[in-house]
Amino acid sequence: RGILPGGIFERLVCLFVGESVSNPGCRKPELYKSFARVYVGPVDYFELTKQDEEIMVQTKDPELAEKVLTMMLANIRRLKTEVMGKDLDFKVRVGEMDKKVMSLEYARQNKCSPWFSRARPAVSVNLNAFMGELGA
Repeated sequence: RGILPGGIFERLVCLFVGESVSNPGCRKPELYKSFARVYVGPVDYFELTKQDEEIMVQTKDPELAEKVLTMMLANIRRLKTEVMGKDLDFKVRVGEMDKKVMSLEYARQNKCSPWFSRARPAVSVNLNAFMGELGA
């Protein structure tokens, strides 16, 4: 375990909110000190929670898991490149409520559902359009 640098949670929330509010039909996000609910449609959402030195991202809809994971990884890479440089080291683990948590690498190699689908291609995110929306 490491230390979560100050402001990383808030910056991550801002990246997600920036993408959400640019989509017509999305509800307004719910933002608090250590919690955010971000909508990706009229009713579909995911939650970010800061607990101690971890940021948890959760969705109750397995159909959103792959998309949210893809967005999360893109945003972490962006933070690492633009803000923290090589000094930001992060570990991503995936899991379901009250079930086993596993490393991202294990889940990817074994195509673990719902984060990686065997039946359909991975959700792609147009990072150029996403970055353009954020003014990058």
